[in-house]
Amino acid sequence: MEEDGHYRPEIKAHSLEKIRRHNFYSALFSKSMRKKWANRVYIGLYAGAGRALIQPGSELVETSAVSVFRQEVPFTKYIFVDSDRRCIDALRARIDAIPAAFDVTLIHKEVNCAVPDIVRAMPRFSPATGEGMISLCFVDPFRVDLNFEVIRQLSRYTMDFLVMLPLGYDLRRNLRHYLTADVDNRVAALIDSPNWREEWRKSREPDRHFVRFILKKFDKKMETLGYRQRKWEDTVTVKVTGMGVYLYSLAFYSKHELGEQFWKTTIAGTEPQYDLGL
Repeated sequence: MEEDGHYRPEIKAHSLEKIRRHNFYSALFSKSMRKKWANRVYIGLYAGAGRALIQPGSELVETSAVSVFRQEVPFTKYIFVDSDRRCIDALRARIDAIPAAFDVTLIHKEVNCAVPDIVRAMPRFSPATGEGMISLCFVDPFRVDLNFEVIRQLSRYTMDFLVMLPLGYDLRRNLRHYLTADVDNRVAALIDSPNWREEWRKSREPDRHFVRFILKKFDKKMETLGYRQRKWEDTVTVKVTGMGVYLYSLAFYSKHELGEQFWKTTIAGTEPQYDLGL
């Protein structure tokens, strides 16, 4: 893409895999749900600027917050949250430049403080008149900054979650800090487990692996909210391009079997040899 004069952060090439999976699922989700649900809401947490520069190199690409508008069947409402004013301003300009009208709310606030704003932006609907609502929430933090309470509050709606968990990029890289710094409560907030350090030290699992431990804890919390038990083979593991170093896991959660089927279709359809260009 060509420069448009607006802010664009830098990302690594491995982020393209995340964007590709996101684009495929969001397009499949909205198109498949259009006849059953009058209101289809897309929520992007840690939304970014809509474009980014791939490093190393200088390729400019469109990221999820703008590519989600390129679908055959759009959502009926879009809500984006980011704490960086540069991202919000750039995203607003790029959405305004799309030659179509969309119902969009941009929220400049820390994600963990934004739930009341998100709720106010959600469409009002009446199930009695057939005006139901279904939502897809894409959670894309750079670090282990997400408070699980955000998901708990939003899960009151009929909502699928696609969550990027930076367990290698942040958590494993800084493992010594997280294990020893009792003042750092971000992991506890992420998995809603204030005693996680003690549980980890007492763990006697044969495959005692820190990333797997955290993923299991996060999965169990999602299950308490009514989300279906996630299968390990349905986790997308993203590694450093060409190096095989683990960076993060892309995990999907739904309360309905159909959501799981869509995600399996997404995984199969976004393998390099099957890339459909969505």
